[in-house]
Amino acid sequence: MLILTHSGSFHADEVIGHAILTLAHPGQELRLERTRDPARWAEADIVFDVGGIYDPAVKRYDHHMTDAPLRADGTPYSSAGLLWRDFGRDAIRAVTGSESGAAVDAVWGRLDAGLILLTDKIDNGVSYPTPDALSTLIGDLNASWDEPDADEMEAFLRAAALAREALINRIRRTHAAVKARAMVEEAARTGSDPRLLELPQGMPWRDVVLELGLPVLYAILPRKNGQWTLECAPAAPKSFDLRRPLPQAWAGLTDAELQRVTGVPDAVFAHRNLFMAVAGSREGALRMAELALA
Repeated sequence: MLILTHSGSFHADEVIGHAILTLAHPGQELRLERTRDPARWAEADIVFDVGGIYDPAVKRYDHHMTDAPLRADGTPYSSAGLLWRDFGRDAIRAVTGSESGAAVDAVWGRLDAGLILLTDKIDNGVSYPTPDALSTLIGDLNASWDEPDADEMEAFLRAAALAREALINRIRRTHAAVKARAMVEEAARTGSDPRLLELPQGMPWRDVVLELGLPVLYAILPRKNGQWTLECAPAAPKSFDLRRPLPQAWAGLTDAELQRVTGVPDAVFAHRNLFMAVAGSREGALRMAELALA
């Protein structure tokens, strides 16, 4: 399959677009050509970020026309956004192996509202609130003005490898967050006390609790070493304030001292800032949670 974009300096949108295409076509050989020759555009299977045409039916994905496509909020698409719209779900399925349409849609939506939207804004000169490290790193791989003999294709492929790895990692982490959300929702639904969340393994749960407005004060979850952790829910996103800290009497205690104060025979540790404690067993963590709730 011949995929084609423009020659010359590259930007994050076509580099990320290239990563999307390679991920969305696992097992297929994609041959990249970078040119501004219209005759070559006509021969390509997919043309992106050049050509003056947006038409998914013939796989043309430029966005530089006066009638270029816009997002629902009015943000202009870049080639990355257009390719993500058509090929992003295939890329997600290839990376995660997920057969769940709902999970794939959730991952697609989160990345579309994050990395991809930000790439669209940067490429179209739309203001954005925070700097984007990936776009900066990609841009820095262009040859400098005083490197006239630099190999443009070699530089593009280095940038493409960086973008592909970053996109793979972002998809995997987002997919993990989507799975965690479903597990937290299920644990909250089936738990005996809405203030206490019991999870089957370590996973991000705090943001889910806040997003869903769950009345959770504490969560207990196993550690890889066989111990169990009791963790406090935050009062707000990105806040160190807690909805309810652990009892003050536990602060900084370990082993025998903590066991004496709590009456829990396998109590191990309580952080001096009272946002977490550790017990040697599930039963111990549950008992510490009950004490904290009381």
